Amino acid sequence: MNHDKIILSVAAGLLLAACNNGQSADDAAQNEKSADDLQVAGVPDKVSSVAAESPPDEIKVGPGLQRLVDMAKQDLAGHLSVEPAAIRTVKADFVTWRDGSIGCPQPDMQYAQVLTHGARIWLGIGKETYYYHSGGARPPTLCLEPSDIDPLPYAPGEA
Repeated sequence: MNHDKIILSVAAGLLLAACNNGQSADDAAQNEKSADDLQVAGVPDKVSSVAAESPPDEIKVGPGLQRLVDMAKQDLAGHLSVEPAAIRTVKADFVTWRDGSIGCPQPDMQYAQVLTHGARIWLGIGKETYYYHSGGARPPTLCLEPSDIDPLPYAPGEA
């Protein structure tokens, strides 16, 4: 069993290295926006229309997905200086992203063209909706400009 975990860890590391497109960890970190640089108020207008369609009550998700939702809520609460309890889950599902951008491509970046299992989480506060994406070994991350291309469904037994 431990042997499988080691192989999985090595594979995840190789995938992350491929996603960095040959950059060192320091170069990759400099190219990514830090949490302090994020302007949450700058969420695209298309997100507001999702909030209008969302149910007023929080949806329920399974325990595996709930852990990721809780991480995303904690992060968003920090950005907005609110309590996590003030944030509702609009939508959350496991998905398969079509490439290493995990549905949140950044301008002038290239991504590994590999299917990546992860999650898509929509959180709401007031009339605003915020997107969080995770994939591979990456935790849920705020995505200010999600791709218009839908991810593939994540079928049971694929992982």
